[in-house]
Amino acid sequence: MTWYGVVWCTTEWDVSPNVSIPCTYSSPEYAGKKMMFYSLFYNNSLEESIFISGFHKPTPRDPKLMQLKHSIDNAILKHLSVEEGLKTTPQIDMSHGIYPLVSSRMV
Repeated sequence: MTWYGVVWCTTEWDVSPNVSIPCTYSSPEYAGKKMMFYSLFYNNSLEESIFISGFHKPTPRDPKLMQLKHSIDNAILKHLSVEEGLKTTPQIDMSHGIYPLVSSRMV
């Protein structure tokens, strides 16, 4: 069973036979700039189902998935700061809230 997966894009990502997303800057105006492109995948069957709880509720958040994204983003910043020879490493402080619940149309 797979819980989470991280896919790094290094050249380009073929989304469909006719569409691809570049993973690097190709425009001369961005020469020397770096792009770190990754996608997170997770096993949605591990989440609580909205079928029983009602469709008016927002999709449940996965705190472990959010922590994984936060860790990856800060690791990228650390890698780039070491590569650039910076004395301090910038960090992302993440917080999140609960989305408001939509009132039920049945009541």
